[in-house]
Amino acid sequence: MNSNMEIKRRSRIDELSGKYRKMDSEGDDLDLKLKDLDTDKISARFFSSHGKMVLKAAIVAKNFPEEAIALKSTGEDILDHRFNLLGYGPACFGFPIRWHCDYRSSKEWPGDVNYLALGHKMFDVIVDKKAGLEVKVPWDLSNMMWLPTLACSYHLTGDRKYAEAFKNDMSDWIVKNPYPLGVNWICPMNISIRAMNMIVAMTSLYPALEKDFQMEAIESLFQHGIAIMAYPELGNNDKRNNHYLTDLTGLYFLGQFFKDTEEGAEWLDFSTKELEQESGYQFYPDGVNFEDSTSYHRLSSEMLLLCAILARDNGAGFSKGFLDRLHRSLTFSSDILQTNGRIPMFGDNDNGRMLQFHGFSRTASADHRHILAAGGEFFNDDSLRFPGRNAATEAVWLLGSFKSPSIPAGKTGPLLKKYPDSGYYIIDDGERKIVIRNARINPSCGGGHTHCDQFSFTLSSGKQEILVDPGTYLYSSNFEERNLFRSVEYHNTVQIGSEPMHEYDRDTFGGLWWMKDLADAETARFERKSESTFFDGKIHSYEKSRGYTIRRKLKYVDGILSLADSAIPITRNKPGKCPAFSRFLLAPGLMPSVGKSGVVSIRKGSKKICSIEILSESFSVRIKDLWVAPGYGTKVPSKQIEIEWTVERGLEVNIKILTYLTSNRI
Repeated sequence: MNSNMEIKRRSRIDELSGKYRKMDSEGDDLDLKLKDLDTDKISARFFSSHGKMVLKAAIVAKNFPEEAIALKSTGEDILDHRFNLLGYGPACFGFPIRWHCDYRSSKEWPGDVNYLALGHKMFDVIVDKKAGLEVKVPWDLSNMMWLPTLACSYHLTGDRKYAEAFKNDMSDWIVKNPYPLGVNWICPMNISIRAMNMIVAMTSLYPALEKDFQMEAIESLFQHGIAIMAYPELGNNDKRNNHYLTDLTGLYFLGQFFKDTEEGAEWLDFSTKELEQESGYQFYPDGVNFEDSTSYHRLSSEMLLLCAILARDNGAGFSKGFLDRLHRSLTFSSDILQTNGRIPMFGDNDNGRMLQFHGFSRTASADHRHILAAGGEFFNDDSLRFPGRNAATEAVWLLGSFKSPSIPAGKTGPLLKKYPDSGYYIIDDGERKIVIRNARINPSCGGGHTHCDQFSFTLSSGKQEILVDPGTYLYSSNFEERNLFRSVEYHNTVQIGSEPMHEYDRDTFGGLWWMKDLADAETARFERKSESTFFDGKIHSYEKSRGYTIRRKLKYVDGILSLADSAIPITRNKPGKCPAFSRFLLAPGLMPSVGKSGVVSIRKGSKKICSIEILSESFSVRIKDLWVAPGYGTKVPSKQIEIEWTVERGLEVNIKILTYLTSNRI
């Protein structure tokens, strides 16, 4: 978009924002706007309408009985308010839920403060790095992502206790969170997620809900729309991220819900146009999201998919360009999916989802198969259906069906997948998968969810992960842990001395959400030749500080991954001597041992699964105790192999994958 068009666009958004900031969201005017809304008519617009859910429940009960039983079990836990949230739990959150409380620290923010009125200063009030406060806990609690599960449990059992639980939780939240007071009204992203979950559950259960409660819920949902329009997270200096995309997704759902009103029609028109634009802005031409995070890619792809489904259900639709980008984004998720059903967690991960019918607080955050199942059904694409088949029930609740996919043809050799815009390079020989990341940080989102992971790669064999990315443990509640898990020291890449790979602020709240690219990553080669696959790339992070360009070459053939790291002087004057480090983070449960010959053996229990043979003449090896975060808020101990080498000689290693622990079937 050219600068004049962008200026006009932002001016229009500012105008709309000002309009809704002035709007009185309470009183007779609101009653008057909403009094003629027809709940039957509204519900029919959604894939979660009561009639559709009755039919879908019958399909799940008949075709997926084990999933139906598991869903009922999850529903029972929700009735007790017992679940896992951001790594806290499983725990009972009590009755009533303390909607403004960080259950980790027991800190409770007051519910009668208008934090929005504080402007940018509000985060100085709600975030205290010394106290370790986690405002994400009340935010995620208030997303109420368990509401769709209650609706599904109701339709599977016919038991009113699930509808009553929905009503009680939602009524309690509305009473305890009057608009616009408290921390749960300051983040439009969370307001959007909450609105979507309310809408899905309410349209599913509305015949079992009293009219007075329906009106109470409708008024609250209307306030959600006002709040999102009043404070869209558009960002400054043309930097936007998943927050704004979530705002638009929430508005799209609210627009469909309220399109019989003047405001709802405006929300629907605005969000439709903006979603078209943002899908092109926030996704590369190769289909990958621009935030340098595989987990946020999943979240953003889910947004586009849900809007596409809702649009089609209403006889509308998005452009071919929008749908093509969505299809490519799902293909990327399929390509990086490992045999164990998990994806490598490059970049940040905060367990984010938009809607979840099955597995609330139980499904691993690195499991992305639900969007593949739903996407495969939406696009009638077996290449997505097949890897997503274990999450078929999610597609049934969204689309009403899941066609049994055909088995893909066997591979005749290593399959290479290249995503050059986003910097992902994938080698898959049917038994082993290697995912390499080497990308420049996208300046349009500011590196907010980026890690120091240029050159980093993951390795899995069968269902066993071997070399992994560390994931993300915490954000603002622990600045030190936040920066540790995104540091170069935690990734499977190269460092010279103690120099950082990228520049980022370790001391301020704002610093948690940006990173300046120093690597300027290049990939010169990724190809298969004869029986071998080759990768060759460079990063420039240490040129100013140490005078060296770093080069990494990988070669894969028949179960052996050969790696060569080298430091290239950038001037004729020889730079000073300094140590260099190549590191390999092991999956939890794997134990390395260093032999006299410099061979590092890696075992799981008594079984040897991998070895690293160091071919260089001058090196030292250390085994370090580190952590891996399988999901936000949870960390487990792991081991890292750190090889120190001299910049004059470089490093050469062979990583030999010796055997497989389990069958290759998902």
